[in-house]
Amino acid sequence: CPLCPPLDYVPANGTKFNHPFTPSSASDIRSHVAKTVKSVPAGGTIRLALFSLNDDGLADALIAAVRRGVSVQIVGNNHNITNSIPGLPPSPSFKRLRNLLGCRRTEPGVDPERVSFARICRASCRGHGGNVHYKMFLFSSVGKDSYDPATGQAYAECPPGTEDKGTCRQWVTMMGSPN
Repeated sequence: CPLCPPLDYVPANGTKFNHPFTPSSASDIRSHVAKTVKSVPAGGTIRLALFSLNDDGLADALIAAVRRGVSVQIVGNNHNITNSIPGLPPSPSFKRLRNLLGCRRTEPGVDPERVSFARICRASCRGHGGNVHYKMFLFSSVGKDSYDPATGQAYAECPPGTEDKGTCRQWVTMMGSPN
């Protein structure tokens, strides 16, 4: 099933914590986000709004998602590709995503909801100044019962009873910082 997600991960409801200075826990949130990206089926969507994306593992997972037919749209702070914040260098991971996905919001003949891109904001995308400092991750569906295994394509909704079993979750929202 070339379009099926490589993982069958369904994030649990609730809060997720890590301890940044404990090696066994330091990457818990980053792993949680990456595993969720790897569990979105073809036809699904991933939307990210974030300050920084400087994680090759997450960038690789997002690129693989696009290649299997997931629509990925990312909006990040402009320091990801410029030297706009002193002492904070541009992100090679974000630059690689932008080079592969492009930054155009439309493509001829493609539904704008299906166009993948990695864009930056100047002046926080809100007006006169500031940074995009929010970190939000949105996923249309994840889990083994969120897609048709014959086609790999996402279902419009989870089959009845599958969410209770933890094998399908739709409209997953994560907020926080996987730095």
